[in-house]
Amino acid sequence: MQLKLAILDLVSGLKVYKFYSELNKSQWMTASELRQMQNEKLKTLLNYAYNNVPYYRSILPKEGSIKTNALDMLKDLPLLSRRLLQEKVQELCDETKSLKKMRLVSTSGTTGSVVKVYIDDCAITYSRALEKRGEYEWTGTNFFAKRVFFSTNKQDKRNFIRKLVNFIRSRWRYCLVEKEKRRYIKNEKLKLYIDEIITIQPQVVRGLASCLRHVAEYLQENDIKQIRPNAVISNSEPLTIKSKKLIEEAFGARVYNQYGLSECGTVASECPHGQMHINAERFIVEIVKDGEVVAPGMEGEIVITDLHNYGFPLIRYGTKDLGILDSNLCSCGRELPVLQKIVGRTVEIIHTPSGDSVPATQIDHIFGEIPYAQIRQVQLYQPSIDKLVVRLIKGHEYSEDSGSKAKSLIEPYFKDTGVELSLEFCDIIPTTKSGKMQFYLRGYNANNG
Repeated sequence: MQLKLAILDLVSGLKVYKFYSELNKSQWMTASELRQMQNEKLKTLLNYAYNNVPYYRSILPKEGSIKTNALDMLKDLPLLSRRLLQEKVQELCDETKSLKKMRLVSTSGTTGSVVKVYIDDCAITYSRALEKRGEYEWTGTNFFAKRVFFSTNKQDKRNFIRKLVNFIRSRWRYCLVEKEKRRYIKNEKLKLYIDEIITIQPQVVRGLASCLRHVAEYLQENDIKQIRPNAVISNSEPLTIKSKKLIEEAFGARVYNQYGLSECGTVASECPHGQMHINAERFIVEIVKDGEVVAPGMEGEIVITDLHNYGFPLIRYGTKDLGILDSNLCSCGRELPVLQKIVGRTVEIIHTPSGDSVPATQIDHIFGEIPYAQIRQVQLYQPSIDKLVVRLIKGHEYSEDSGSKAKSLIEPYFKDTGVELSLEFCDIIPTTKSGKMQFYLRGYNANNG
């Protein structure tokens, strides 16, 4: 196995497999050893940020004065809110790195408030290694297992070269959303995918919770039982109990959950014993309420420090997700911290009179095309199946063109579906009881739990 991984590193020119091997050892470190590792990485990050990132130069102690225990001083640093990130995006970039050489991620999550983050190559590579640890080691498969990915974008090319590359890498990706209509594929096209996947016989199936549910419903409706992977992995969206049960029945395999953010990758993965372990080698996770770090067992905002993205450091980044840390160690033997509960974003499927289904995740990112100064926040409210209200909070540079552009970006998703779109301008958008602002809110009973 190690020889194969080394060869793959050499061929790809990356360090994914090197990191992957290291992470398979570090997962068995004691809690004390993990904290020491985090402390050393944090000291290095803080000193680097002071020297190379304007925003942190203004809030951090001068170079060389970082305390021996950097973890102790972390709680004294200000939170990096989504709004602050929006307003100071240029000041958060590493002055020594070209933005063109980093990946730009634009996301509103489901808070309706668009943020942009740059991710450097090292962070991307490390993120892939962490994903693979949770995807293989913790599900009882291995790095060379055949795997299928379901997503709402980035369909694999169907040419011979791409198929050959997929065969060598043992991975296949299927986009479940029609490019033109921008809604879930159905019937004939989905059948073509399923027939191909039956031939592949993947050992791992991975995808957004909504994508996995869409496929699971098709498998059950058509009594298809030939796809039997070792594990199914749900990521990027909250996984409801109902959806998990449906997916497990359809695929005949256990579903493993993951918690991640577009801004920094997979933060936590479910182990064989069902606990959500934080990837402590890369992330420091704090739970904060009313500006103070709370003890394990108490609910608060999930605040993340990314120890590997030097190009755009996220130090004490407020995710707007709510969670609870567990004070107990997991019986699996890993002493990586455990997220006992995640009260996160609610991602929904938007149903239409035509019978088409539009995933909210297809829409939330498009507002990255409109500057924050023009539109500060967005919420989609569906009072009935045939109406969709686009709620907007104007920015100080808002113009009529801003509203027109917002509507024009959404209209293609609902063309010929029988849905009537309208704009509504608000001073504030109400939050849920938990304090969350949902990107999509349904105001009628769709009976789709």
